[in-house]
Amino acid sequence: MKKLSQIPTSERIHIAFFGRCNSGKSSLINALTGQEVAIVSEMAGTTTDSVLKPIELPGVGATILIDTPGLDDNTPLGNQRKAQSLKALDKTDIAVVLFHDDDTSVEEALITQLSARKTPIIGVISKCDTMQNRASLAAKVNDIIGSEPIALSATTREGIEQLLARLASLSQQETRLITEGLC
Repeated sequence: MKKLSQIPTSERIHIAFFGRCNSGKSSLINALTGQEVAIVSEMAGTTTDSVLKPIELPGVGATILIDTPGLDDNTPLGNQRKAQSLKALDKTDIAVVLFHDDDTSVEEALITQLSARKTPIIGVISKCDTMQNRASLAAKVNDIIGSEPIALSATTREGIEQLLARLASLSQQETRLITEGLC
């Protein structure tokens, strides 16, 4: 039996977390890992490069969690940060898209790209413990993605087990070919 550290990156399921600045991506990864893998701050644009964390998730197995910069970053380095997020699409086996606002245009543009790549998508209503419009946003996300989103709070851990179960289900369906995309 291989130790986790002996499993090559190419054999791990790559799960990327996408969303706007301060949508809770880093907090969610920290909650999933039980570690402070990513810096969490109220200041938008804290995540400047994609952060990769190898870990074994219950029911999923050996994975790489990818914390991406915000897709709506309007700082002077915003375009470079957005490019880093979109570069992560090439490595993504399963995408977790975080929603926290009624304006879903940024997320919808990403979902169009993910769908074109046939990447499985899990919608998450993030920071649900502080939301007023939780039910209406969930209905909107369901219409966009075509599946029920998970209401999740990294702070209270609401929805974490449901996310792990959905990841486990999707990871059983994933087959990663090292030559995929080559002609």
